[in-house]
Amino acid sequence: MSILETIKSWFSGSGSKITLDVVLDHPSEISDDALSKILDKAKEGDIENELFAGVLYLRGERVQQDVVKAMEYLDKSARAGHIEAQKILAKEYLTGMVFPHDKQRAFELFEKAAYNGDVESMHNLGLMHEKGMYIEKNINKALECFQKASDENYVESKIKIADIYYEGIDVPMDRLKACQIYKYVITLDAGKFDIGRIYKRLGKAYADKLGDCGITREEGIEFLKKAINAGDSSAAETLAFLGEELDEGNRRWLFELSTQHQNDPHFILSAGVCYGEGYGTFQDVNSAFNCYKKAAELGNVWGTHLAARSYLNGSGVERSAEEWFRLETEAAEKGLPAAQYSLGISYLNGIRLKQDREKGLGLLRQAAANHDINAIKALQEVDGGGNPTPYDNATPPPSPDIPSDELKESITTPMREQPHVNPEKAPRLQGSPEVQRISLDEKSKLEYRSSEDFH
Repeated sequence: MSILETIKSWFSGSGSKITLDVVLDHPSEISDDALSKILDKAKEGDIENELFAGVLYLRGERVQQDVVKAMEYLDKSARAGHIEAQKILAKEYLTGMVFPHDKQRAFELFEKAAYNGDVESMHNLGLMHEKGMYIEKNINKALECFQKASDENYVESKIKIADIYYEGIDVPMDRLKACQIYKYVITLDAGKFDIGRIYKRLGKAYADKLGDCGITREEGIEFLKKAINAGDSSAAETLAFLGEELDEGNRRWLFELSTQHQNDPHFILSAGVCYGEGYGTFQDVNSAFNCYKKAAELGNVWGTHLAARSYLNGSGVERSAEEWFRLETEAAEKGLPAAQYSLGISYLNGIRLKQDREKGLGLLRQAAANHDINAIKALQEVDGGGNPTPYDNATPPPSPDIPSDELKESITTPMREQPHVNPEKAPRLQGSPEVQRISLDEKSKLEYRSSEDFH
């Protein structure tokens, strides 16, 4: 019998084998005879057909939806040791969309499937450890699960391990290890994961300059360009911040590309940086400010921060301490370390804002926790008895709390953050929207077969 004839026999009911893929993806093509056999064998206690019947009743495909029967058949199949039934039940209990929300039962089912050799369940078990879902959050156990799945070449687990070490949340940051994994992953089938995001992280690892990442300048630039070409527009703003390291050809390419996509906040911000620094075009601080403002209005947190800086320095817009404070506070509250540092240093030293040491240190600690080098250095100076100063020969505007008629107009030199470090050229977005994720609990809907994290 040919392969085509075999497949046709499955649908007609004359064959002896119907797969889960058929039940999930082609239920309408299952014949009445084949459906009858599935239901009869399920009643007889055949664990494979209990799984099939459970899925059909769960989804209301070829039969009237019946959650009670779905739960009954899937539970019988799962208790008899069928891994696919265990996985499906676990996902349903985890989401609580059809079955009762039961994280404990979901964990137990993933655990059974995982230790019966299912790598997808091992990965999901790792996610539950990582997120602290039912059990106490434990990053080491999560990494153990991800490593076991990774050893079986489960790509999502490889990426998860790299993400954990890249972000340095709950474990020491290790960009070198993360980038080694990312470099391996991009050699695999790009259709299985977000290749643009990985290219972006490889390029940004160089741009962040947070220790050795094993990425050269040429590689970093090329990875960011590949990320842009793969559809990750956020890489454009990272590349723009690297403008001093780009040759003129790459500067022109970035500027022209950015100006062609003026409905995308990342490209708008990139265009603003190019205008502000004269990368690939003439320097135009007015156009730069307009781009920052537009990007901010579209929700880009770096646009908000750079618009604030424009108000601070009177670059492309009239100087305004009030607007600087409002926008910088907004960016800081959204998690941008550069803005947290800017406000923190101002509160700490009583410059531009009324001195509030505790508030200043709190903001600096937030920025430092998100790996901002400037904040880390500032806290080290404080611990060492120093008094960090973020500018040279500049008289900054007073606090917005001070009456506006006391606003000084004597700023002559733009503020800079720390000696030898320019956060505008090397943005650090740890803890920003790039790495923040909504947990499964907070999602209102999870697809039956997949989700943002769980597989």
